[in-house]
Amino acid sequence: MPGPSNFFMPDILADFLVEHPKIQASLQTRTSDSVIEWVASNQYDLALAEVTSHQPKVGRNQLFDLLCVCALPADHPLAVHDIITLDMLDAEPMITLHPDHMIYHDLLQLFEAGGHRMNVRLQTRFFIPALKFVERGLGISIIDPISAFSYTTYAQPRKVVFRRFQPDIFLRVGLLFPTDSPSSMIALEFARLLTQRIEDLCENPEQILCWDMND
Repeated sequence: MPGPSNFFMPDILADFLVEHPKIQASLQTRTSDSVIEWVASNQYDLALAEVTSHQPKVGRNQLFDLLCVCALPADHPLAVHDIITLDMLDAEPMITLHPDHMIYHDLLQLFEAGGHRMNVRLQTRFFIPALKFVERGLGISIIDPISAFSYTTYAQPRKVVFRRFQPDIFLRVGLLFPTDSPSSMIALEFARLLTQRIEDLCENPEQILCWDMND
């Protein structure tokens, strides 16, 4: 997942390395399809990747359904609402991922089922660039919480706000282990830390939703 590898994963890995000064690590960035293939062939000790919503939990792998949020320009009229709904976004300029992504597919299905028009103004391959376009006032985007949280760690407040979006849209990600080789103790320890950070993000969405209320 290129998105988390920019900010989310480096922060977690840095915290881990501070606690383990003798450990050497390598952080690799690939598309999710490549990551899944490489970890299956035992080239990675541990991987974080997007997986399809129909993919079951296999072996030691852990799956997380991340509740997406709505990213809006801070001065957008809809930013005054705590919850953004489909009818509010009818014909609003949207910044989406490409049509081959599961979030685009799920979002389009919701718009069509509700009789609303999804007005796609701009498409990007990943979530992080989409937030830059939101920041410039070019549209609204439905974003996974890891990308949203990453944005709050480096961007200036008062430019983009995050709001709950209904109906729910989830991005499923997997914490993946090699299938044919045992994991080292240090890899399992890092996996526990990564799991804790992801679960904290899922259980405490206010750290994203309320970040614009802080100076």
